[in-house]
This record gives sequence, C-alpha cells and structure tokens, in this order.
Amino acid sequence: LVDTAVKTSRSGYLQRCLIKNLECLKVNYDYTVRDSDGSIIQFHYGDDGVDVMKTSCLTEFNVLAANQKLVIQRLGKDQFDELIRQSSNKEKSLISDSYTNDLPEALRKKVQDFINNLSNEKKKSLNLEDQNNFMNLMRLKYITSLAQPGEPVGVIAGQSIGEPSTQMTLNTFHFAGRGEMNVTLGIPRLREILMTASKEILTPVMTCPLHKGKTRQDAERIAAKLRRIRFADIIESLDVCKIPFSVQNGQVGTLYKLKMKLYSPATYPPYSGVTSKKCEKVFNDQFLDTMKKKIDAAMKLAGRSERDVIQVVSDPLITEGTAGVTEDDSQVKSKGGEQTEDEEEQDEEAYDDGADAQKRKVQGTDEMDYDDEVDENEMSLCNEENQLEGEENDDNCSTVQNEAVEVEDIEPENFPKSSKTQKGSASTKKGASKRSKLQLGKVVVKGRTFEVDYRLPGNTHILLAQIAENVANQIFVHSVANIDRCSVIDYNGDPNVPALQTNGVNFKALLLLSDELDLARLTTNDIHAMLENYGVESARATIVAEVKSVFDSYGITVNSRHLSLIADFMTFDGGFRPMSRIGIGSNTSPFLKMTFETATKFIVESCLQGETDCLESPSSRIVLGQVAKVGTGCFDILQNLQVS
Repeated sequence: LVDTAVKTSRSGYLQRCLIKNLECLKVNYDYTVRDSDGSIIQFHYGDDGVDVMKTSCLTEFNVLAANQKLVIQRLGKDQFDELIRQSSNKEKSLISDSYTNDLPEALRKKVQDFINNLSNEKKKSLNLEDQNNFMNLMRLKYITSLAQPGEPVGVIAGQSIGEPSTQMTLNTFHFAGRGEMNVTLGIPRLREILMTASKEILTPVMTCPLHKGKTRQDAERIAAKLRRIRFADIIESLDVCKIPFSVQNGQVGTLYKLKMKLYSPATYPPYSGVTSKKCEKVFNDQFLDTMKKKIDAAMKLAGRSERDVIQVVSDPLITEGTAGVTEDDSQVKSKGGEQTEDEEEQDEEAYDDGADAQKRKVQGTDEMDYDDEVDENEMSLCNEENQLEGEENDDNCSTVQNEAVEVEDIEPENFPKSSKTQKGSASTKKGASKRSKLQLGKVVVKGRTFEVDYRLPGNTHILLAQIAENVANQIFVHSVANIDRCSVIDYNGDPNVPALQTNGVNFKALLLLSDELDLARLTTNDIHAMLENYGVESARATIVAEVKSVFDSYGITVNSRHLSLIADFMTFDGGFRPMSRIGIGSNTSPFLKMTFETATKFIVESCLQGETDCLESPSSRIVLGQVAKVGTGCFDILQNLQVS
C-alpha cells in the first residue's frame, strides 16, 4: 500500500514533466509538428500524419469496400475532385506530391494485399474489379483522417503516457527472458528514460543473435568467454587460524593463518580459459595486495574503536579520580578525545550538507525541488560512489590510528604550535606507526592449496575470514569490462535462433566476435550507448522500443504515434534531451520555464541574458491572459468591413 502511494506521486510528477515539455508541439498547416520557436520535430505527425482518433476504421477494408457509396457520400469525393481540377498547377502539385497520389507505404501495401487476397467472386460482389476506384477511395479516406492543423499533439502524447503510468504498481524488477537478467521496469524505468535520460542506467542489457547456421553450442561457447568469473567462484574451502601472543624477534603479536583450497581444474567452466596457472597469478598479483589494503583498513577501524574508549577515559570527571595517569598521558588522551569530537562534528556536518543543508539552500533561493523524493536507485548510486571514494582515500592516505594525524597534513595557520600539541603529535605518530606494522609471513602455493600468514602487532582482532571472502568476490579470474553475466536465450522466442544476453554493455567486446554474432540485430536498453555507437536514429528507435516494452509488461497498449513523437522530441537536436527542468532550460519561452519549476532561477537568467518571449507557447499566452495558439486559437478571423 505504501509503495502504491509513493508511485502515485511519482507518476503524477512524471506526467507533469511530460506535458510541460511537450505542450508547445502542435500540427501546423503544412502538416509538420513544430515547437513554439518553429523547430520541426516531425515532418509528418506519427510518421504518417494520421490522427489517432481516426485510425480505427482506416484499415477496415472490408467495411469500406462494402459501403463505398456511403463512404463517398460522407467524405465528399465529388467536391474533392472539383477542388483538384480548379486548383492552380502550383497548388495541385503541392497537394498531389504530399498526400493525394501516394498513400503511406505501409497503408498502400495493406490495401494491395487486401485486394490481391480476394477471390474474383468476392471482388465482383464488392465492386472491386477496378482497383483504381478503391485506391482513390482509400486516398480520400486517408486525407480526411489526417491530424487537423492546430491539434495539440504534444499534450495528447504526454497524457497518453502519463495516465497509464499511474496503473504501474507491480514490482520494479523482473527476469527478462530465460537468462535471468534483472531489468528495471515500471515508474523507475520510465523516469530513467524520459525524465532523467540517464547516461548510466541501473540494469544495462545487451541482446545479440548469432549468424544463421550457428548452433546453441556455439552460443554457449561464446557466452562462457564473456561471463565474469570471480576468485570466490573457484574457492572450495577457506579456513582461518588465529594464534594470539605469538612472539617473533622479541615482539608480541597476533598470528593469523589463512588457508584456501581451490576446486579441481576439471570443474572450471568450459571454454572460459581459466587454468591453475592463471589462478595462481591472480592470487600473487591481485589477491595478496588487496588483502593487505583491506587488513590495513580493518586495523584502522579497530584503532578508532580504541580511540573511542580513550575518549571516555579522558573525561574530566573520570580523570580527577583516576590514579596512575600522568599529565602527558592525560594530555594525549584528551587531545585524542578532542580530535574525535572534531571528526564527529565533521561527519555530522557532512550529513547535514547531504540533506538538510540542501533543503535549506533550496528554500532560501525559492527553488523548490518538485522531485525531492530521490529514487532509491539514485541514492544507492550516490552511496556506492561515496563508498568507493572513501576506500580510495583510505588506500591512498597514510595509516591513521587513535590520534594518528601527521603534522604535515595540517595547514600551518590552522595548527597551533604549542608544546603540549607537539608532544601529543609525537606520541600519536609513534602509536600509529606501531599499530600499522602489518607483517606478511610465509606464502605457500602447493597445487590447489594457498597458505598465507599475517602477523599483526599486539592483540589486534580482525575478521580475516570475512575480509578474505569480500576480497575474493571483488577479484576476477576472468572478466570482460562492463559485462557481469552472459546467458543464451531464444531470439524473439524462436528456439532455432540462439542469442546472447549480457548483463552490461560493451560494444567493443562484441565487435571482436563479429564473425559469429549478427551485429546488425544487436539491441540494448542503454540509449546513450546506442546514440554514441549507432547514431541518433538508433537512439530514437531504442526509446520507442523501451517505453513500449515497459507498458507491454503491464498489458498496457500505447499508440505508436505518441511514442514516436516523444522519441523525436527527445532526439531532434542530435542528442538525448531529458524531460525535466534541465531539458526545458533549452526552450526559448521564459514564461514557459517559469511556470514549470524554479521560477526565480529562470527569471534571473532571463533578465541577465535579456531574453524575450514571443508569446507563442500556451503557458506564456495564458500568463498574459491571451488565447493559446492551439486548436481553434491557432488562426485569426478577418472580416470584410465596408467603410462608408
């Protein structure tokens, strides 16, 4: 119930974004679809110019053939022929070149197939012995079915997409085909395509069939080369032994013994190219180095836990009654406590900057964010990026323990040069260097068994088994960039045509397999990837196919004319334009932008740049109390006044 309520608000905002971005699109008297600034979005509305409301009877050839006289009487064929005869050569040429002589190719083919499939008796009963008469009737029917000039096709398309989206209350993800590829569906996918025009989508998928004559075994062989194999996938067992109070070279420490046993090479995936030597190379080159970094990070975390204890002990009320604590030690501990408080304050400030401060900034500048409910997907991406940045910083920086702050890392003007501080820093550096002494013991590689010894100073406790499992899952024995999984499916449900479906997009990897893959039929749900590799027309077709597939999953049918208009609007400038306040910023009407979102921002920008509004958009005319130039408002009536 909560999920349904949340999706209702998001689908409503999605519909508002669509309508505000598309409200200027209308059919003109030359039957082109143009924006308020005159930019041509489509040369023919919906690729054929037919009004969606008049398409139901356009292909009912049996009904039209059986009622030819009534249809001609209703449409006025005599008046139309008289108009053609009386037209000038220029006007006649314009009309005939556009619509009269040539039906759309798809419609003409359907009419021709209908006539050819009729028997002679049926043709005689329907009075179709002369095909030209029926073709002329279909031309007349087509012309009267065209979208009328002034039709606000943009608003209609936005409503046709936005209203069905409110019915999408099912789960967000599902498994596409038989490859168990997790793809985004529903409102999140529509927002990803239409609103944000995301360059990095959450679940990119590629599908490519094999050439004719290739078998399913060939597809399995290629899929094995593209699948990603983690080091954890080939580990049969992992054991950790801890030996506390281990003495070496007169120093007491903790000895950890890590022992891993790999599966037999006979059980490795076929055609993957994974061998024992390759596994050993990955272990020596990647696993050991990554383990050292992760153990150092775990030791830092353990040091921070100890520092929290020191902070409690250094409390003034406790320090007064504590015996055996020297002045220098208390100074060092209190210094550590102050530093911890500073770090906690920084963490809180960082948290405030991430959420509350942003809200205050928006409120202060009167830039209300109508999409402040950040998607869980976007939030997870942000968290992953922050986590990766944090790990990189931890890996690159020096070891930081209790009060471990290097003197050189702090600006001189921000660092008070007192004697107590210098003593604290010296003891801090000494303690940090003592804790960071991670010693790598013997490394034994014997067949399928790998053994590593780690010696940690003091009685340091870490979860080595958990660290090793995480590292093994992060390291790959065999991988192709940006491709996680690859499976074999039936192309368009045909079991005789095998196809590869990958979780991830990498066109270059598939180009190397052009001898076996039919790259001409390669498809992906990553619109930006199609735009960059195959051009804007492929991106347009991908938008139509992806939006259609989202609605098809819910059993919802949307007319292709609405989808083609939206796809053309998003790609007519050669790029991939989002339907958000970022995308609407390229509109030439300042009033239209102000009535959408962030009015103050657009007002300031318009004033600074000296923009003018020609009052062509519906929003700008409504702001000034004028009739919108759509429908019956797209023309003026001139009366012949007689002046005496």
